[in-house]
Amino acid sequence: MAAKPKKETAPKAKTAKVKKEAVVAEVPKPTPKVAPKPAAKPTKTGATSTVIKKFQSHSNDTGSTDVQVAVLTEKITSLTKHLQEHKKDHDSRMGLLKMIGQRRSLLNYLEKKNNERYKKLIASLGLRK
Repeated sequence: MAAKPKKETAPKAKTAKVKKEAVVAEVPKPTPKVAPKPAAKPTKTGATSTVIKKFQSHSNDTGSTDVQVAVLTEKITSLTKHLQEHKKDHDSRMGLLKMIGQRRSLLNYLEKKNNERYKKLIASLGLRK
C-alpha cells in the first residue's frame, strides 16, 4: 500500500497574548497610633490584686514564690467552684490539674530553700501538710 499523502494545512497564526494590567488605586496606609508605654505593669483587679498585696515582700513584688503560690491558690479555688457546676468541662479540669502541679512544684522549691517561709505560707493559705 502506498503511504497516504499528508494533508497540508496552513500554519496556525500565533495570537499575541495581551496582559491586562489591573488599575489599582494607591490607598495611603494609616499611620499606626503608638500608645505610650506604661511605667510599670498594670495593676490586676479584683481578688488577685488583694492576694498579691497580702503576700508581697515589697511594693513591686509580683513574682516571688509566695505571691505565685497565693495567686495559683486563688485561681485553683475559683476554678474548683466552676467545675462543681460544670462537671463535663474537661479542658478546664486539665488546666486545674496543671495549676495544682505548678503550685506543688513551687511549694517543694520553697520548702527546700526556706522552710520557715514555707510553713508560714501553708498556714496562711490554709493548705494541708
